[in-house]
Amino acid sequence: MANVRRIKSIGLSNFQSFATSSFAMMAVYHRHGRCDNMFDMYSESPSVKDSERMRGVTRKPVDLCIVEPHTTKDMDTFWPSKLDKSLLKKFIYSHIKSNTPLENQYPTVIGQIANEGQYGHCVSICDETEEPCPHLTSALDEADLRVLLHVDDWAKNEYTKCIVLSSDTDVIVALLYHMQTFAKHDLQELWVRAGVGDKTRYLPLHNLYKTLGHQFRGVTLRLYVTLV
Repeated sequence: MANVRRIKSIGLSNFQSFATSSFAMMAVYHRHGRCDNMFDMYSESPSVKDSERMRGVTRKPVDLCIVEPHTTKDMDTFWPSKLDKSLLKKFIYSHIKSNTPLENQYPTVIGQIANEGQYGHCVSICDETEEPCPHLTSALDEADLRVLLHVDDWAKNEYTKCIVLSSDTDVIVALLYHMQTFAKHDLQELWVRAGVGDKTRYLPLHNLYKTLGHQFRGVTLRLYVTLV
C-alpha cells in the first residue's frame, strides 16, 4: 500500500485510472523477471498500529460503500479510512489478476489480502496457467514481513537478483538479517528501491551485508517468520 500511495494522483479522476497507473509501475519491472505484489491485511478488529496510521491525519475519514472503476476519489478523506484501503486493495488485486496476460514470460505473483476466502491465498499467473501458492500464504498482517517469504522464494526458484520496492527501515533491517539465508539459495544481488521522486535510490543490500553482516549474526530478531 505504501507504493500505491506514492502514485501521483493529480489528474487521476477515478479508481480505474489509479489502478492503471499502479499496474504500469509494476510492468516496468515485470519486463525483466517475476513480479510479486504484496498487500497488508487490515483486520476489522482494532490494531496496535491504528494509532500510528492515524498520526498526521488532518481530515476526517469518509468510509466508502464500494470502490469501482468509475468511483470518483478524494484521497485526503480516503487514506485515513481502513475500510477504504481494504476496498482499494481488493480492487487493485482484481485489476492485476484480470489484466495480467497469461502468456507472460515471467510469473506474476499476487499476494493475499485477507485471511479467508478468494483473497486468502497467493496465486501465480504465467504461461496460460494460474496456480495457487500455498507456501507463500501467511497469517502475518504486515506485507513488510511477508516480503521475506517472497524474496526467499525468489532465491529458491533460481533468481539471482531481486529488487524490493520499499522505503521502510524495518524492511531493510529484516532483509539484512536474513541475507545469509537468501545467499544459501544463490541470491547474489538484493536491491531496495527507496525514496520518492528525484530522491529515489537503489540500495545494494548485498554489499551492505558484506560490511555489516557480522553485526546481524548475534542479534535476536523476533520476526515470527521462519526461512529454511
